[in-house]
Amino acid sequence: MWMLGLLGLNHTTASVEVREKFAVPSAEFVQTIVGLVDEGKITGGVWVQTCNRSEFYYAADEPDDGVLRESFAAAGGLTGDEAVDYLYLKTNRDAVRHLLRVVSGLDSMIVGEPQIFGQVKEAYDFSLQAGLTDALLNELFQRSFATGKKVRTETGIGEGAVSVSYAGVALAKKVFDDLGALEVLFIGAGEMAELALLHLKENGVWRIRIANRTLDKAAELADRFNARAHPLDALPELLPQADLVLSCTASPEPLVTQPMAAEALRRRKHKPMVYIDMAVPADIDRAVGALEEAYLYTIDDLKDVVERNLAERARRMGTAEGLVDAEADKFMERWASLKVSPLIQEIQTHIAGLQKQEMEKLLKRNPGFTEEQVKAIQYYSTALLNKLLHTPMTQLKAIRPERHQQHMIRKFLGMEEK
Repeated sequence: MWMLGLLGLNHTTASVEVREKFAVPSAEFVQTIVGLVDEGKITGGVWVQTCNRSEFYYAADEPDDGVLRESFAAAGGLTGDEAVDYLYLKTNRDAVRHLLRVVSGLDSMIVGEPQIFGQVKEAYDFSLQAGLTDALLNELFQRSFATGKKVRTETGIGEGAVSVSYAGVALAKKVFDDLGALEVLFIGAGEMAELALLHLKENGVWRIRIANRTLDKAAELADRFNARAHPLDALPELLPQADLVLSCTASPEPLVTQPMAAEALRRRKHKPMVYIDMAVPADIDRAVGALEEAYLYTIDDLKDVVERNLAERARRMGTAEGLVDAEADKFMERWASLKVSPLIQEIQTHIAGLQKQEMEKLLKRNPGFTEEQVKAIQYYSTALLNKLLHTPMTQLKAIRPERHQQHMIRKFLGMEEK
């Protein structure tokens, strides 16, 4: 456990096409880690794969950067030379700080995104269950999860909607007391719909209808979210049933006109409706907002919310970075003590062995000692050794000798090298 390392690429160093090559699940990279451990190249490893990054964290005694780079590159079907322009290599404190920033959401395309915490946790749990981690990696990842929680709790950096789809759902939460009680209609079945539906589900919404020009696409999305699919021409019948309408299509003309919305309100006996239009050009006629009991929010409203929240997150970055640096320092202190712990244990074991040998010699020469005398000798000899060892052990923890220095200490004490 003499070095921590990180090899990786992300949205700042590689294009989407390159990142796609390295979209390798942990279950596929496991054999690479096993091979490196068996060959003695590393003592443990964790492969982290998310939408915008592929990273390999490892612990090693004397790592061979070339071998590790080739192993990483091979995961994407490239050679080390081909991948070198996309990769970053970080070691020790730099690697620790990087992981802490990743888990805290500070190294993401969208600062503070909450999903990354769970993705890293899942990757670590996989390696842990597979027996691919060691004590140092376990300590590192546990520290990262504690830091991620601390950063989010103390800075609130993950608060506030920073995507249009998330902003739409967040806005709906401000309007309605209980989203779970709503009938929701989503017009469209693209990427924005998928993200918005995910946020709706997370907020307890279960009665969802999806209307789309291509019914098959609506049905595919509906299957994934336990929703109901409808053709676009069913809108006049669907609108009166909906408390909340979200829309995002590529239609050149509004799909919901003022007369359609007015008729929906009449059939609802003027029970209020909220429309959230995420499309450009607009899916919902702006005149709908002039109707009583019809509340229309446009893409401009959502973008204003997103921009304010992004600015607030950026303001909180300084505090978050300070917390990460402090936690990285704490980990390095802890790591330093881990480095010398095996030597201290070896010395204590060695001294205890010498004590046992001398006690056996003493008892052999003096078979007449009573049980009480033996216990007294054992007690006072142990107390004397503990007193003699206390200061040297304290100094070892403070000095934290490097490997060559530990070798000299073992030699000085007459200990065999392990």
